[in-house]
Amino acid sequence: MTTCNFCSTKFINNIVLNRHQKTAKYCLKLQGIIESDKKQLEKIFECLDCFTVFKTKQNLNNHLILCNATKIRMIKDEQIKNLEQEIDKYKKENNELKNQLETYKIKLDIYKSDHECIQEIAKQPKTINTLNNNNKYMYLSPLFLTKETIKDVIETNFTKDNFLNGQKGVADFTYNNLLLDDNNNPKYICNDPNRHTFTYKNKDGKLEKDYKGSALTNLIFDDVVKKSTVISNNIINNNKEDDFIKNNCLKSMIEIKDLKNNNSEYITRLTKLVKMKENNILIQMKEDIDTEEDMSLNITFDFMKEQSIFLTQEDLLNGVDGLINYSLRYSFKDRLICSEYTSKVLNYKDEENNLITDIGGFQICKKLFKSIENQYRNLYEEYKMYINDECNKYTSNIKSINREEEVEKYHKEIDLMNEPLERLMDEKKEIYKIFKGEENEYLLSFIDKLCLKTLVE
Repeated sequence: MTTCNFCSTKFINNIVLNRHQKTAKYCLKLQGIIESDKKQLEKIFECLDCFTVFKTKQNLNNHLILCNATKIRMIKDEQIKNLEQEIDKYKKENNELKNQLETYKIKLDIYKSDHECIQEIAKQPKTINTLNNNNKYMYLSPLFLTKETIKDVIETNFTKDNFLNGQKGVADFTYNNLLLDDNNNPKYICNDPNRHTFTYKNKDGKLEKDYKGSALTNLIFDDVVKKSTVISNNIINNNKEDDFIKNNCLKSMIEIKDLKNNNSEYITRLTKLVKMKENNILIQMKEDIDTEEDMSLNITFDFMKEQSIFLTQEDLLNGVDGLINYSLRYSFKDRLICSEYTSKVLNYKDEENNLITDIGGFQICKKLFKSIENQYRNLYEEYKMYINDECNKYTSNIKSINREEEVEKYHKEIDLMNEPLERLMDEKKEIYKIFKGEENEYLLSFIDKLCLKTLVE
């Protein structure tokens, strides 16, 4: 840039300056070349971008519309303005990042201190009671029944005493002849006695559920009825049998034929037998645990997935608290601590025995929810089916009632049964989002309560 030493106007270079000093009348007058005239000076109109001089303001305005120098100057001005705004923005962001950096440096010092503390805690020996982990599932043998196998076993081992005890006798026969392996280990476990929900391993070793024992009942039904009919006919046609046994025979035959429609006696008896076996396994497990010298405290995804079979409908119905209690009974039991509540710092050992510091708790908690996904979906559907079945029963009863107060009573019962299901449906939407990897208020609430439960003072 260069400046005219007569009129102080600035120009981009000397060539433009020389032209200005030779042609601009107001500058020539200042130089003394043209006689000074104040009125004439006021009437001089010059383009400040290309320095063209006009006699009238209208001519100057018309020129400004077409002047390329003006257009270029306006574009440059806009670019300069945008760049200045960008600079201000980056300066502001830079200041914010500097403040965050200082905050993180302070947190890092705290975490380093916590980490050293955790390492000392981890070195200390711990006693863990794995009895509550229900490792009884380790004893579970695969249950693989074919129609041919069932037919042969029923034909050979279903006795008169089994038949005369009705559905209870069928349950005794089923348990002793079909649900135990050669080493007397179970093939069938009851994981929810209240709902009569059973678990078994298929031929591939994968765990499957049998709600109310319906799958098992359907497998044995036809052959048990055929064998029962033969035994019943033999009793009735035997003149040596007394009347009491013959009358009991009819009662037993009715019960057994009703297995598919109402197997309540059968399934209640079977649940009791299975639970008795499980108690014996727990006693044996305690003896095994007492002699164990080393226990693994690592948390792996495979371990958490194995533990998911112990998630119950009661845990689901208790919401966040139920899932917290489940995780502390099984997946996280004696394997995880919270060292700093404010930042939700969870600490645990991974599969390679490395001490992991999970700031925020999202890493381990997302894995936990992913590990229970299949079990959660199955339990939800089972509970939904159960409530629907119960509501249908009440609805059927309403149709046969004439009194208004009784109808109202049944409707209230239905509403009460539906309340927990409706609450569970709302929670399910949030939990399904976590299964997909999302972070929401439900997950934050879970982490918050988990940290409070596992906080090391």
